[in-house]
Amino acid sequence: MTSIAEQVTYELWVNGDGSYDFFPSTNESARAFLDEDAKLVSIIEASSWEEARQKQHELLHWEVYQPIPDVSLGDVSISDSKGRQTAFNIDDKFDRNTARKLTRISFKQLRYLEQEKMVVPFLEKGGGKKRIKIYSFSQILQLQAYVLIDQDRSVRVKNNVLKKVLKFYSDRFNNINLHQSFPYSIGSTIKTVEHDLSNANDFLDQVRKLDFSYPVSYTVHIYPSMMNVLLALHENVQAIYDIGFDEFRQMLAA
Repeated sequence: MTSIAEQVTYELWVNGDGSYDFFPSTNESARAFLDEDAKLVSIIEASSWEEARQKQHELLHWEVYQPIPDVSLGDVSISDSKGRQTAFNIDDKFDRNTARKLTRISFKQLRYLEQEKMVVPFLEKGGGKKRIKIYSFSQILQLQAYVLIDQDRSVRVKNNVLKKVLKFYSDRFNNINLHQSFPYSIGSTIKTVEHDLSNANDFLDQVRKLDFSYPVSYTVHIYPSMMNVLLALHENVQAIYDIGFDEFRQMLAA
């Protein structure tokens, strides 16, 4: 029998657009992603994440919760046609400078994401009383995704929508079935379309529901796939390696 001490408290919130956020009460990073008009629906106690999700599904009268298996026990590995390989441990942590080098994000872009609470770094003790900003691997993916999205200057996405899009990359990177899917937004709704358009009917159904008498209110944006983000990160890492290797060869030749 599970004791009360082993129970963890989870919070279920509903946003103004009807979407839900669900996370442990101790997860302040997830709390920062809540919409300003979000309302607390329920507090759930459970002994595991799977049990908590099942209770959430029961409360909302959804279908039985099916846990998503991890891709691996802790590593994400990317290989390309040139035989180059990049590997990350999903438990790795990165300081601010390393995060910038890995994703090639500018200080301006990083400051914007932090100020708008789209990506909230963790604070850890540094030297003396100084606290340094630390990013998880899932947040590195969010930063890389934002760099790719921001490259298209014609795309202007509202902050509340962009938060949800970036959350797709941090929440779903361990689901290999979604790696080639493209997240898209219609209004404030975020869904995915498969790379082979096998679920194109669902996408078209969403478009048909739009009220085109208000064209400004509904803009459809399609964002980079998880694979696009991982490959961009892979190329950045390899570029760092190439620079380091060239400097090493020059040192030997000197």
